[in-house]
Amino acid sequence: MDDLEQVYFWMDWTNVDGLRAPAPVTFLGGIEQMLGGNHGYVSVDLAPGKYLWVSEVNAAKINMPFVVTE
Repeated sequence: MDDLEQVYFWMDWTNVDGLRAPAPVTFLGGIEQMLGGNHGYVSVDLAPGKYLWVSEVNAAKINMPFVVTE
């Protein structure tokens, strides 16, 4: 995932080419919106590499890239 801007563009439903296959990355899944005060958990076993936590609502502003090492 070298170009985060490509991911942010793709996830913006207002872009004509947004949210259309093929996606620029592989998505693992996540948690949907929930009412305040609730909690959601995701458990994954990640191989070393580059990853991105990203919000489907505003990907360009609500995200956190991270790297998994050995």
